[in-house]
Amino acid sequence: MVTSVMHQSQPSMSTSIHRTRDSHRPSNCYGCASAAVSHCITLLRALVTNATMRQILCSQGMIKELIDYNLRRGTLSVRNEVRSLLCLLTKDNRRSTEEMNNLLMTRIASAMNGHLSNPDLGSSVRHEILLLASSVQQEDSCWEQRVRCGMFL
Repeated sequence: MVTSVMHQSQPSMSTSIHRTRDSHRPSNCYGCASAAVSHCITLLRALVTNATMRQILCSQGMIKELIDYNLRRGTLSVRNEVRSLLCLLTKDNRRSTEEMNNLLMTRIASAMNGHLSNPDLGSSVRHEILLLASSVQQEDSCWEQRVRCGMFL
């Protein structure tokens, strides 16, 4: 009986493991999510330095994913990193540059068509224009495509 009382008063090994596991659960705080996104972007920047990996990421829809989900969200530095990553993804790749240009043109055109419901057209396309400006500054074999896209606007 003494051993059973003693056993009950001390936490079991499995209880302490569960407490340890609970303390390491991911939190839902903005800082943690922002840091995770920043680390992922850094990892992607390292991956796109390899031409084969760049092709794989582009073929898997990375350009569309970044434009749809990361171009407008996050801190200023994260948005700058996303623009830089998109420029690296499209560097010397005509197909990827065309994909990015088409996505930007579609978004800008839809904002222009809906400008009556949102009279602040500048703020609604600001991120797309910044990406286009960043990509035009890039020196590579696709510079004409980028300038053509900007001139078309």
